[in-house]
Amino acid sequence: TRTEGVNIAFVPLGTPLLAGPGAIVATMLFVSGAHGFREHLAVAAGILGVHVVLYLTMRFAEVLHRPALAVREWRALVALDPADPAVAYYRLARAELTAGNREAARHAVLRALEQAPGYEPALELLLELRGGRE
Repeated sequence: TRTEGVNIAFVPLGTPLLAGPGAIVATMLFVSGAHGFREHLAVAAGILGVHVVLYLTMRFAEVLHRPALAVREWRALVALDPADPAVAYYRLARAELTAGNREAARHAVLRALEQAPGYEPALELLLELRGGRE
């Protein structure tokens, strides 16, 4: 057969944390059904648009007073092994604190400091968390 010896497992395991199986299958179908440069470009633009929306949702969920959403999205990002885990854990800690989860915030900020012991925003947040306990 034509697929003999071909590895079709190309979807990273972390992808379902931000995009469900329906979105993944739909994207695969759109890509396989696209014919020509313009249609492939349209699919790529759609994927890029979704990424922009996900980024904006994660970045501004706290500002929009949706702390539970911010926590969920930052947890998903941390699970994807980001390029800068210290910042991701710090943002997760901030979201947890905004949501009222002090212990989870402390755990996340400590994870940030494991990655970058001198990261000032995380150090300041840890001091804030310790000061709030006393």
